Amino acid sequence: MLNSGIRFSGFRFGAASFMLMCCAASPVTASPAVPQDMKFTAQVGKVRLQSKLIEKGKKDSDRVSVNVKYLRFSPPLVIDDVRKSSSQSNPEIETLRRYYIANLTGKASEILEFWEPGSRDRVAKMLNDPALFKLNREASSKDPSLRVVGILFQNGTESVMCGRPKREMGMNLKKVGNKFQLVNEPADDLQLAIVEAALAEGAGK
Repeated sequence: MLNSGIRFSGFRFGAASFMLMCCAASPVTASPAVPQDMKFTAQVGKVRLQSKLIEKGKKDSDRVSVNVKYLRFSPPLVIDDVRKSSSQSNPEIETLRRYYIANLTGKASEILEFWEPGSRDRVAKMLNDPALFKLNREASSKDPSLRVVGILFQNGTESVMCGRPKREMGMNLKKVGNKFQLVNEPADDLQLAIVEAALAEGAGK
């Protein structure tokens, strides 16, 4: 899976995910219609980019905070099996729903189409590796669910926060023309890393 690269079954390539393993749960209910200003706080030692915080003079035991625009899904939006799901009204979630389906049933070329052109070279190297492609397909088949706890809005990118409980990861999207596409890096990866760590601690859920 990607973090600071593509997170893929333990491999890291960029801050979006090649395919993300999620957990099944109950169906989603109502969520806010617009992003809210939210503050997320996490321990430095739990942030995946903790080295950048250490460079700024922080200690592992310190806590850091960021103020962000965030759309919270409470309870989490959960699709138990994307292959049996219907279209979602939220365009970001719909993009990921179709992307998950492509990872389960599509060809390499279909998966690659979900990525922004500037991000495709790195992903194509994975998709063209038969062993990695097979590993991704097998991992995807073991858990065909999609779970989303929120969306982080940054300058030009949006990170859909999804994954397993206590292991939330952002899948980064960018509006390209009239549709969303995946990108390797969010506008601010350190900010995303702090939000991910805070979500893992139970904040914003």
